[in-house]
Amino acid sequence: MPDAKKILVVDDEKEINETLSEVLTNRGHQMFSAFDGDEAIKILKENNIDLVLLDMRMPKVDGIQVIKSIKQYTPKTRIMVITGFADTYLEKAKQLGVDGFFIKPVRLDSIVRRMKELLEERRPPSWSWKAKADEIGEHIIKAKLLFIEDPKPSLPFIPLDDLTSTGKMQIETQFVYCQEEAVPKIKEFRPDIVILAMSVPLKKSDQTASGTSNLSDDILDLQQKGVIKALIVHSRRDVLEQEHKDKLEQLYEEMKDIPEMQLDDFSPQGRRRHLEKLKAKIIEACIEKRLFIK
Repeated sequence: MPDAKKILVVDDEKEINETLSEVLTNRGHQMFSAFDGDEAIKILKENNIDLVLLDMRMPKVDGIQVIKSIKQYTPKTRIMVITGFADTYLEKAKQLGVDGFFIKPVRLDSIVRRMKELLEERRPPSWSWKAKADEIGEHIIKAKLLFIEDPKPSLPFIPLDDLTSTGKMQIETQFVYCQEEAVPKIKEFRPDIVILAMSVPLKKSDQTASGTSNLSDDILDLQQKGVIKALIVHSRRDVLEQEHKDKLEQLYEEMKDIPEMQLDDFSPQGRRRHLEKLKAKIIEACIEKRLFIK
């Protein structure tokens, strides 16, 4: 790294704290260590820390309170969370605005790579699935995915080879191209995650697509019953504007409260980015639902 940075490691596990400090000291950084949240907050107030590597479950003050203190006292400080308790802390940490979230055990090279991006102001875009893949750590995701898509203008094929080629994901996928086949396929296939387009033909014979707000209600009901783990809804705004311009705002209003919602304005030139963001959302849902090989 071109310039030495001030980095604070906050972890009550002595071995992890010392290992990270040693590795980063050898890379020329000025290191600070804290073994609980109180000590971390004191160091943050007294030093201009560039980046914090933060455990979440610690004595006295937990990581959530440390994040809040960083946002209050040193809002420019970057925050990377490293924890073994994703179930408890992932959603809240993301809401507070951390720059990285890693699940223990995690490879040191993944941490160092993200640090380099943050400290050199070369953060990967928020839609980068590669950035999300780093958060898996040494776990391996195993998931069944069902895509419910419009076969014509939407995404007739969503390539996931780049996800599985990392060795971090074992994915089984199936596709449905009309709404009437969706619920029977869910009950038969029992996917972990359903990826639903906002506009899909009602029947195979239909030449035009229809909004999927009613279908999403049925799928959410199946989620509440434990048939699936998560629903991701995605939109192709450029397609909707071409074929359903009059219904566009109604569709958005009907579906805005759906969990895992992903809405963006995609031009035709943004289709590759849409796929990247969708893959990142899939990885994020897998992490949140702990779809790991035991």
